[in-house]
Amino acid sequence: MTREEKRYFKLYLKGLGKKEGHQSKLFDLISKQEEFEETAIKKKLQTTFPSQNKSALQINTYQNILRCLNLFYTNTYAETKVLELLKTIKLLYTKNLFTLVLPEIEKAKKLALEHKCITLLPQILFWDFKVRGQAFSFNNTSKEQLEDKFEEFELILEQIQNFYTYTKSWTKFYIYVRHYFGNNTTKHSSTNPDFIQHLPPPNNLHALLLDNKTKSLQAYISNDYDTSVTFTIKSLQALEESSKVIKEYFAEYLSCLYRIIGNSIARKNWEMSQQYLKKLETLPSDFWTIATYAIYYELLFHYGFRSGDLNRTQATSKLSKKLLAENKPQLNFTVQRDQSIAIAVNAFYHQDYDECIDYLTALEALKYEDINMQNTIKIMLMLAYYEKKEYLLLPSIIRSNYRFFKKDGPRKSFGYTITQALNKASKTIDEAKKVQIFSALKKELTLHHNSYYNGTLMFFDIRVWLHSKIHNLDIAKSLVEFRDKDLIN
Repeated sequence: MTREEKRYFKLYLKGLGKKEGHQSKLFDLISKQEEFEETAIKKKLQTTFPSQNKSALQINTYQNILRCLNLFYTNTYAETKVLELLKTIKLLYTKNLFTLVLPEIEKAKKLALEHKCITLLPQILFWDFKVRGQAFSFNNTSKEQLEDKFEEFELILEQIQNFYTYTKSWTKFYIYVRHYFGNNTTKHSSTNPDFIQHLPPPNNLHALLLDNKTKSLQAYISNDYDTSVTFTIKSLQALEESSKVIKEYFAEYLSCLYRIIGNSIARKNWEMSQQYLKKLETLPSDFWTIATYAIYYELLFHYGFRSGDLNRTQATSKLSKKLLAENKPQLNFTVQRDQSIAIAVNAFYHQDYDECIDYLTALEALKYEDINMQNTIKIMLMLAYYEKKEYLLLPSIIRSNYRFFKKDGPRKSFGYTITQALNKASKTIDEAKKVQIFSALKKELTLHHNSYYNGTLMFFDIRVWLHSKIHNLDIAKSLVEFRDKDLIN
């Protein structure tokens, strides 16, 4: 902190009535150090404040320093001033002080335009729209007056003369207004939903994409997957028809393809999956990047595992290994993890249990917060050792899994149930008894863990493995049966 900042902080604490308080003394201790030494500070605190809660003192001091610096720089940066005005606008609005809000909105608008705070303009103009609607009632506002508001926003944005910022800002404003006022159709609503809901469709590509994405998400949440895909396909078609594509909107184009292909695979629509995979394959060569290849391989893995095409997954596995070997520093952690787990699953399905164990062991050494990933690694490792007939090592793997899965919760108890069954199966040599154990496990998972049973283990499908064990089938044949029939239950 600078000298001025330190002085301001002392004055700030004085204003809080804490001039001689513990926070001030702690701040002095830190300020006097040339280099921060936490151990020395803790010793001093133990001597100076033996009965004080040290953690609370440190946290409160840190939070007050942040508040103080925010205040110190409030009048320094235009963007900070606008943000402060937005806080004031929200506060006055919640108190229904509409006549006081409007001057603050005008101040914020003027400041944002003068200093080119473009990203904050949609929020300011949205508040302008919202406050005027609440203060004067949209029922008493003509269609022409409402359209004037949109024209005002258009004129402001045209001054920016930046296509991308223009479309993005217009989109935000349009979506704010359309979805906020369009959904307010209650009996006592003071808005005019008939006009708002029939606003003209967005005129620019970015707005159209975001509008379709919103509708697609709403349909997906309602479990209307067909409608969700329809809106995504509309976005894709708009991108393909636009003269501005694909460079500028390539990430959005790729995202649409990923969602359509993923949804088609999940619904076992193999024809549509193939159609859009070919679209992805025919992208111009200069659009292909390391990240694009990783997405493509992930979709190929999903398609191959779900459709039972293990020749394709084997070919994809070779490409994925090469990608990881040559471009690891350029790939983020999640991509590396997903490619590695897919390679491990492919190795398991091809009965290459040593390779499967190598990849899973490397993954297990990393730290994950994702419970589904932890479950996948631990369950697959146990199954790989079981299939390899490593009965000396398997008991220690099972004990480790018992400790990991013993906590309550459906995602953990799912793994605990599988571990119990495998423990029993590993201790019997009677094949008929093993079939009984696996049949009972299938029934238990279907009854009590159905949602996890049907998709928790990422690329790996334990239903396929159980089916192969119960009916003495090759895993490849079991995958094909799952492709051709609905064997969820």
